[in-house]
Amino acid sequence: MRHGPSLRAPTGLAFALLAGLCGPARATERTPLPDDVTSAHLPNDAELQESWARVALRANPGPYHYLAYEVTMRGQAGVVSHVRGFMGRGDVVSKTDLLRKHDVRRLFGWLRDQGVLDMPQPPTATAEPVRKGKVTPPVALFDPNNPHLGPAHSPVPVFDLSFRLGGRERTVLVADPLSQADRRHATLIRVLRQVALAATGDIAYQPPTGAAGTQGYLFIDSVPSAEVHIDGVPIGESTPVLTWTVSAGSHTVTLENKRLGLKKETRVKVHAGQTTSVELTLP
Repeated sequence: MRHGPSLRAPTGLAFALLAGLCGPARATERTPLPDDVTSAHLPNDAELQESWARVALRANPGPYHYLAYEVTMRGQAGVVSHVRGFMGRGDVVSKTDLLRKHDVRRLFGWLRDQGVLDMPQPPTATAEPVRKGKVTPPVALFDPNNPHLGPAHSPVPVFDLSFRLGGRERTVLVADPLSQADRRHATLIRVLRQVALAATGDIAYQPPTGAAGTQGYLFIDSVPSAEVHIDGVPIGESTPVLTWTVSAGSHTVTLENKRLGLKKETRVKVHAGQTTSVELTLP
């Protein structure tokens, strides 16, 4: 499948699905944008042409071998796509919806205000140790002609991030983006995830073919950042922890910021093959 001459072009998966399967559709009337996503400098119609924002997971410890959130401007409406592929499976699951033009205008104007068009390419994106001796192997850039090829396994998540607006484009490959000092990478991931989930809904976990599994995963984040203990044992990581493998069942997660003297504990239940989110604000 071809998607135009640019190797940086978005996949067009969402648009193809809508055009081929759904026929005429109306953009959702209820905005999926967070309330604080707005701009005093909204892009005009000319700037919105051929614009997109995309987050694509290129390598990951698990449980996903592929993950993408994308908003693309198409004609008089935007297209939101949410795609996930799971470890142990060769297929991917996708959901799409339309987004009102005004919402795309707000979202892209806000991303421009955040400086996403100028987000840096970290020097540690492909090979340097990024945290506690972990090394990220080289990972190929996003290939729009083969968007769902399972990326190389990596001890840390590696994301391909892209934003185009008003004829300007910025595409970078970032290892462990939520741990980067520059928060623009994390900002793009966070807001596109929020918009995609609000517009299309979540995608349920798909178990590996022929295997039920006995392990699950924890996503752990906190404000402020804190050291993580699971069942009383320090894991040697501080939040955010994108993926931590544990046995299925109940676990106690303790977050502690010793510098600020803050500590909080919660009990969670983890299901086999699924990710359980722990997001806490320390008192």
